[in-house]
Amino acid sequence: MDITNKIEKQSKICVPISKLVKAFVNKGFVIIDEKLEDWHFNQFEIALKGKKENMPYVNVHDIEKHDIGLYICKCHWSKVKIIFED
Repeated sequence: MDITNKIEKQSKICVPISKLVKAFVNKGFVIIDEKLEDWHFNQFEIALKGKKENMPYVNVHDIEKHDIGLYICKCHWSKVKIIFED
């Protein structure tokens, strides 16, 4: 089962975060942590690990890049943190 489908079935993660995670997973990044920060707002924090040179081009509606390794969605304030391998 696709990891993003697994995440969507286990929770009510928003579409923008799901698309963002899928873009990184398709470039070889792996999910190393996922947690629900606020169940009332379906606010998640997902950490991915991968190589900097494999960074995808991100153009997902409602996703804001706050740093080279931090993306936040506008709809639920979920975060995706990127950890780069050496």
